Amino acid sequence: MQKNLMAPLSLAEVSLFEGRRRTVYEIYAEILQICQKPESKTRIMYRTNTSYTYLMRYLEFLQKVGLLQPELFNRNRLQTTERGRKFVEKYREILQLIDENYPSIRPKSPIPWLY
Repeated sequence: MQKNLMAPLSLAEVSLFEGRRRTVYEIYAEILQICQKPESKTRIMYRTNTSYTYLMRYLEFLQKVGLLQPELFNRNRLQTTERGRKFVEKYREILQLIDENYPSIRPKSPIPWLY
């Protein structure tokens, strides 16, 4: 069954294992997913549950590597680039490969957007 690779993510869905911190790649994927439609930094911060200091680091990196850009008509809002969409798609594919090849390490709560 083919899943929609660009379906919205939530904080609970992004984390692979309960009770652990998210990896930077999980946070990048969540930010890029949130910014499919242009969003303000405040909205991104609340939806990803990150501090302003860390969020600014993540956003700076994502913009520097071309995964995120300011919206054309409103520079205060950020949106995912085509390259950023590809990152999210590839990230999900990697997680699917891990799940297919190592089912014994499947998380206690499956990631709904992955399956």
